[in-house]
Amino acid sequence: MLATFVHRAIDFVVPPSCAGCDAPVRHPRLWCLECADSVAPLPQRPFPCTEQGYRVICPFAYGGPVANAIHRLKFTRRPELAGILASPVVEKLRTLELLHDSLLVPVPSTLERIVERGYNQSALLALAIARKASLKCLPLALERTHFAPHQMGADKTQRAAQVAGAFEAVDRRLANSSVILVDDVVTTGATSAACATALEAIGAHVIGIAAIARVL
Repeated sequence: MLATFVHRAIDFVVPPSCAGCDAPVRHPRLWCLECADSVAPLPQRPFPCTEQGYRVICPFAYGGPVANAIHRLKFTRRPELAGILASPVVEKLRTLELLHDSLLVPVPSTLERIVERGYNQSALLALAIARKASLKCLPLALERTHFAPHQMGADKTQRAAQVAGAFEAVDRRLANSSVILVDDVVTTGATSAACATALEAIGAHVIGIAAIARVL
């Protein structure tokens, strides 16, 4: 109740705005009317999977206002957007009944990128999902073992090579647990697959990858 009061007080002082363009919206709307017309839901039949076979659980196809919102979260120091964008991800997880006893593990970032951006957006997203869905999040369960260059513009083969062996699971609580990996965007799935391989190496069962959007 206190949290609800605080959020309503904040909305009164700072009215909620569209995640894509900052136009004023009514709570709990995510998009203004103009952006909403351009948002593409992600088709769920057949169930979208990465090329490596992992299920992708996300509400949107990447592009338009969704891409704008993710770009703003990652590159313009708007960490509050993680909490806003987590809500439709939680609804998708609830619809698919994948929330029971699952652990949330975000894709880790490098120290360089955390310093550059001010935070790891995937960790913020995972923590927000955990808070809204009453799940446990292990934000430090995965570590990067080596730096991977920015993947923008890389093809599928290059992406896979850049992240091969780049992650290590360091939290033994993951053994024999159902894990939902959390990332902001799934493109080819190479990064997610490399993380899943590291998690499975210590006995975790990766049941899916939760994200805001999927590149089609």
